[in-house]
Amino acid sequence: GPGTLTVETPEGPKVFESKPTTPTSLIYNPFKEEPGGPHPQLAKLHSVRVTGLKPGMSYPYNVQQGETKYTGTIHTTPAADQPIRFICYSDSETEPESSTTPGVDWPAPPKGNRPKEIKNYLVDQTIGYRENCRLITERQPNFLLVAGDLVETGGEQRDWDEFWRHNAGDYGHPCASIPMLAVLGNHENYAGPGGGYTADGANFGTGKYLTYFEYPSNGSSNPLYHNRFYRIDYGPITLIGLDSSDGLPHKTAADTNHNLEGSNAPDYNPGSEQYKWLEKQLADAQKKSKFTFVTFHHTMYGSGPHSVPFGQPGFSGQSGIAMRVLKPLFFKYGVDALICGHDELIERSQATGSETLPDGSTRPHDIHFYDVGNGGDGLRGPSKGFDNPHRKFLAHDDVEEVWKGKQLISGGKHYGHVEVNIAPDANGVWKAEFTPVYVFPITDEEGKFTGKWERRIYDDEVTVTAAATK
Repeated sequence: GPGTLTVETPEGPKVFESKPTTPTSLIYNPFKEEPGGPHPQLAKLHSVRVTGLKPGMSYPYNVQQGETKYTGTIHTTPAADQPIRFICYSDSETEPESSTTPGVDWPAPPKGNRPKEIKNYLVDQTIGYRENCRLITERQPNFLLVAGDLVETGGEQRDWDEFWRHNAGDYGHPCASIPMLAVLGNHENYAGPGGGYTADGANFGTGKYLTYFEYPSNGSSNPLYHNRFYRIDYGPITLIGLDSSDGLPHKTAADTNHNLEGSNAPDYNPGSEQYKWLEKQLADAQKKSKFTFVTFHHTMYGSGPHSVPFGQPGFSGQSGIAMRVLKPLFFKYGVDALICGHDELIERSQATGSETLPDGSTRPHDIHFYDVGNGGDGLRGPSKGFDNPHRKFLAHDDVEEVWKGKQLISGGKHYGHVEVNIAPDANGVWKAEFTPVYVFPITDEEGKFTGKWERRIYDDEVTVTAAATK
């Protein structure tokens, strides 16, 4: 039945009633029955558009659905001269099995004295992701950014149910008051048993994502591209989200998924609609925003299994190297940082190039490339046989893991995120500070997890200063 949303405003409460619909996208996998069934096949979607709110404000709300009441706060977009904080991660890859399997494979780093018998992480993925979400919520960011691979299998509804269990359910409620932005990853394009990476499977899997998330119009005349790439101006920044799901020609170095062909995913290579749209948005953001950030799933520069070059041994068929075709645009229009995932590492790369200003002059410019893939799934080490020429920090290689017998004392790679704080300094100069955060599990002398966690920071904090012309 209908639900009631009440928003508290200075002028009095605003009351809205939802009109439930039955979206075909939110059924359980039609290709092959999902484990744990039988599952109900009809879900109800309730959507309410709240208008008339003012920028930079907080509005408490409550939702009444039958006997259940849910509360939270709407925080509207701040003005361009207001400081903001956002937090980003990727590769949470939720699935119910994360609660019933041991911690993921946890390769020992080259620096440290880990006992040889410890091969798996100290907690399972459900606990790791839950604690990451809890810490994120405590930091009260303006918004969350998930750079793809939100769920393990995009076509399995139970994996989406698990995702929302973390973000608006039994495990926690970050999305009750914190807006979430995201982009499509390869796992959202995977339908699961029976569907796989077929075109129909990918369209079904991404259909769930496109139902859950709604972004400003990208102006595409092709309705299949709606919601797949977008631009949001938020306070002092512009954030551009791209769909890196598939590239053309198929099964070439220009393709990010050699298993996928013929789906609704837009190409991103020069001449494509997404490419032309991107250049237009970048040129406009260069003139208007203090910082420009771009997010997509497949990291351009990485050290993991999805960064092995095309044609080399170990090539996964899903390399992010294909996205380097966009690098000239990013330099030309002064993009400050890219936020990606896919390799399931916490890694930062940096490259130097030249920005072309609107008047035609140029100046040196650096771009930071982040893989924030330690959200809640794998905790990989780097792949062997190749090198990322622009790597500046890799938690696996650069952070010593210190043990006292069986007790973990410090260091290592863990679940976490990157926190970005943007504000003017005492002289009015705008700065963006990137802080790589990890959620550290406290163990006792016997090596047993105590249930306690600490927020810790990797020694790779980076500050980007806005150009004087902005």
